[in-house]
Amino acid sequence: MRLMGRSSFAIALGFVGTLALATTGMADGHHHSTHKAHGSVNHWDGDGGGGSFGLGDLNGTYVNSFQGNIGNGVWVVGNGLLVADGQGNITGSSELLNDSAGDFCPGTISGTYTVNGDGTGGLNVTFTPAATGTVGTCSTVNETAAIVIVSEDHVSVVQTNTGMAVLGNLVRQHQPEGGDGGGD
Repeated sequence: MRLMGRSSFAIALGFVGTLALATTGMADGHHHSTHKAHGSVNHWDGDGGGGSFGLGDLNGTYVNSFQGNIGNGVWVVGNGLLVADGQGNITGSSELLNDSAGDFCPGTISGTYTVNGDGTGGLNVTFTPAATGTVGTCSTVNETAAIVIVSEDHVSVVQTNTGMAVLGNLVRQHQPEGGDGGGD
């Protein structure tokens, strides 16, 4: 049996090779930024507004990308979307992964996440392969990862399953100006 099914979380969470340091902000421990999105100003103080990070600091659609070794010399790369609801749930997410053993596994992820006051936390997700479009061995698996919120738009991720070394990033997806996708 190939390990692709075992690695689906790395795939499901979208890990690509950058492990951020556990630094979550500036000298005061909080990152302050202002940016304009769709004509409005959004202030993010990096701590959920209450002096520490919380579930609401991971909220929205994130592009996830990842790469790593899932054991027995099998390497995996992948990307997809992860939707966090700001309340600890991951839903409506999609993943696409490919490994050096020849497996190609589109699918979805769902699960939960935690966020500690210092911006660290965890993900617990289930990867479910699509009914069609798979090549090779693709199976449903439960996976875990440690996270560090780096900024309002970036979360560093490392898989915590034994025997796997997979790193990645979650980067907030922003809608194009105008939001209609028409390209005009």
